[in-house]
Amino acid sequence: IAFSSCLRSRDKLAELHGNMFVEECMKCGKQYVRDTVVGTMGLKPTGRLCDVSKHRGLRSCRGKLMDTILDWEDSLPDRDLNLASEASRSVFPQHRSPGEENLCSSGLNWATLSWVVFSQTFRDPAR
Repeated sequence: IAFSSCLRSRDKLAELHGNMFVEECMKCGKQYVRDTVVGTMGLKPTGRLCDVSKHRGLRSCRGKLMDTILDWEDSLPDRDLNLASEASRSVFPQHRSPGEENLCSSGLNWATLSWVVFSQTFRDPAR
């Protein structure tokens, strides 16, 4: 990700359609970032259990873990929906290209993780 050096913690990241490498506990909400794809899609249980210890080291949560990938009919999680609505209040001018700003200093950075084939570099004719 181009802005990964800007990202200080995952709580500042809104993954609006989920992440194939993240599981979330259905009971306590703890997220686990895995090195491999979790294996399910559509907010389904992955078969693993949460291992977060409860207060004073007593037994672990043991809530079921589920993937975070949204299906078409699923709503955005509240935390991501709130971040998205806050972000819509501040839109960068269209005539600016991402290279013109220091992305780390701006309050919001967008990234889409998908393969894109570029046949040429875009140059704004208005410049």
